[in-house]
Amino acid sequence: ARNLRGYGLSADVSERSAGELAVAMISKSEGSFGRVLWPRGDRATAVLRDRLCDAGFAVDDPVAYRTLPMKPAPVVLDDIRHGVDAVLIYSPTAANQLAALDLSLSNAIIVCIGKTTASAAKAVGLHVDAIASQPSDDGVLSELERCFLSKVTV
Repeated sequence: ARNLRGYGLSADVSERSAGELAVAMISKSEGSFGRVLWPRGDRATAVLRDRLCDAGFAVDDPVAYRTLPMKPAPVVLDDIRHGVDAVLIYSPTAANQLAALDLSLSNAIIVCIGKTTASAAKAVGLHVDAIASQPSDDGVLSELERCFLSKVTV
């Protein structure tokens, strides 16, 4: 919503999760259902499309981008193996990719941007220390700060 304002546009709804967004869009429509364009990634869940279709919307959902697996350079992996203090996970795909690297992150604080991402991280065996209360950079960083402060002993 903030980025849209920079272009002179305003968001009618700005929920982060697919389910919450569908509920908000349905309630905002007040019974007059229309056509929705939802450009999405190739790994997006069908929750938003399915709920909107079930409510009577016509949804066009072209794949706008594809997520490709990537393995960091060996020097980056070596740096991570020497230890990191925190890992910030912003998507289920990122959680899956991180787990595939088979790194030891037992001493790192892991913060996820939302519940869906946290569920994906746990499903692939990562421990999750915190979930952002607001799905944004500020929310993630607030949780990271809270986790670090809770470890500080005076």
